[in-house]
Amino acid sequence: MSRRTKRQRTRGGGGFTRRQRTVNWAALGLLVVGLPAVWFWAWRGAGSATRLVVAPNSNLPLCPVGGEPVNLAVSVPTDEGPIFFCCKHCIDKYRADPSKYAAGVEAERRVLATPPRVQVRCPVSGKPASPEIFVERGAEKTYFCSEDCREKFQSEPERFRAGVAASYTYQTKCPVSGRPIWSNVSTTAEGVEVYLCSKDCLETFRRNPTKFADRLAEQGVRIWP
Repeated sequence: MSRRTKRQRTRGGGGFTRRQRTVNWAALGLLVVGLPAVWFWAWRGAGSATRLVVAPNSNLPLCPVGGEPVNLAVSVPTDEGPIFFCCKHCIDKYRADPSKYAAGVEAERRVLATPPRVQVRCPVSGKPASPEIFVERGAEKTYFCSEDCREKFQSEPERFRAGVAASYTYQTKCPVSGRPIWSNVSTTAEGVEVYLCSKDCLETFRRNPTKFADRLAEQGVRIWP
């Protein structure tokens, strides 16, 4: 055996060449640095993707058109009260053939008769209702914004039946503090009326509305899908 062949066998037998060792160390370095980076970006991506994706409230009725839990931010007014849908596309389908979805509407109203709700608007003017001006009808009170509106209602209560039905909200808690809402403290977000408990919470909400998307969605109000 030649000396050259013997040196090659001695250097390479059972081990790695210098080039192989260099490549392996480089691969290990990429593994150590790369895996945490991949994990970080996957985690960040998942966080940004799910931050505004909210689970629907399981206590909500099903949309009479789409069969999904309703979004209390999507509705159409009727004399018997608003009808809620899971999305705006279902509104057009309902309006094209209301009788087709009558059973679903009745089922929705049966479910919505149970959850708590708050009267926030005067049934006559549509303005914020005052807790000090009301009419008692049995065990229920109907609130108004002024004495004039109360008098109009008392003279023709049936005329304002639709106004009464549309004067409530199922969003009973402030999305910022979690405390009960006030009818005269509200703002609009994407065209949806959002109620809060105080002017401080109102300003906090206005600075970053989407921060409170999950808390509103817990009450069935999904503004940012």
